[in-house]
Amino acid sequence: MLNRQYHIHVACSQNMAAELHDSLVLFFEKKAFLTFDLLTNKQQALAYSHRCIERCDYVLIVIEDSYGECNSAGVSQLHLSYSYARTKKKPMQVLVKAQASVQSGLNQKRADFIKVIEQQVPQLYYFNSQLEMSRQLAEAFAELTNNHARLGWVRGIEAADTTKMAVTPLKQNPLVNTVNNMSSIDTTTYAFKTNEPTETIRFELEATPIDPKYPAADNLLKSNIGAIDDMSLDDVSLDDTITLNYSAHAYEEGNLSEVNMTLDVRWEAILRPLINLSMPFSDYGLQRCLNDLAAGSANRDIKLKRPRVHAISRCQVSSLDIKRVQQTLEHMGWIRRIPTSYLQSRRLWQVNDDIALTLTAAQD
Repeated sequence: MLNRQYHIHVACSQNMAAELHDSLVLFFEKKAFLTFDLLTNKQQALAYSHRCIERCDYVLIVIEDSYGECNSAGVSQLHLSYSYARTKKKPMQVLVKAQASVQSGLNQKRADFIKVIEQQVPQLYYFNSQLEMSRQLAEAFAELTNNHARLGWVRGIEAADTTKMAVTPLKQNPLVNTVNNMSSIDTTTYAFKTNEPTETIRFELEATPIDPKYPAADNLLKSNIGAIDDMSLDDVSLDDTITLNYSAHAYEEGNLSEVNMTLDVRWEAILRPLINLSMPFSDYGLQRCLNDLAAGSANRDIKLKRPRVHAISRCQVSSLDIKRVQQTLEHMGWIRRIPTSYLQSRRLWQVNDDIALTLTAAQD
């Protein structure tokens, strides 16, 4: 019999009660695979929760006594996970402990958070005891699976049946010893057959034909890193400015929204943080510098438009503008590409010595 299970991400505070945690695990033992928010309030925890929410079938928000430990912006990981799940339009249910114990300083944040959820989510499931929580959990899970169908995960052939499995090659080309001598690689198809014909599983292995104009290593490098688009770039000076488009998360009266802004920045201001990076730097290093420049003015610029915003986070310059900056820097000879192994997929860059000396001298 096929055993279908789902991936459910549980967003909760760092001090979730052990009894509640165990009840969740036991209830979903044969129904779902669970992932939880991490117990720390660091950037790794935020990134991990985002990945889990993006990949999961359903999200379960559990609000106990605590709102959770707040980050520098005054927002808990629980609140961030809820907001991100709504942004991704993930099917979710919310369990709330009706009578929370007193926690000075955080009770109001918890109450405001619940008030926001009540306005945005059709139904919340309240509980006080562990028994009530189990009943509400069963009802919430049934509502999710009935109204938001997902494929989930299906257990296939059991391990005990693997001895019956035989691998039959349907088509196989001769192996080629040297990659450089290969003009193309044809498809190879295999079938995993069991005693039941209906259980035949097929998959195909394909490879992209290699361009005969390039050696194999060069062709692999080009496919991994991508060539820079040919485009006409104007010459610029250090005093010229470029307009960057960026987005940011703004927190206003308990609500999280995404704000799109622009920033005019001089080329000198872009290069100065680059020369402070460890050389060579990657594309991510350039992206981080541009995001930091946007974050430096976002707090002032966004609050001018929306005075009620009390915290701002996740400032991100658009990928198109990041590429335009990188291409211009290379076009002007301010940075240069560092050769890497053909097995290394990321690009590395170096600030040229003459522009670094010019900026250092101007600063002195």
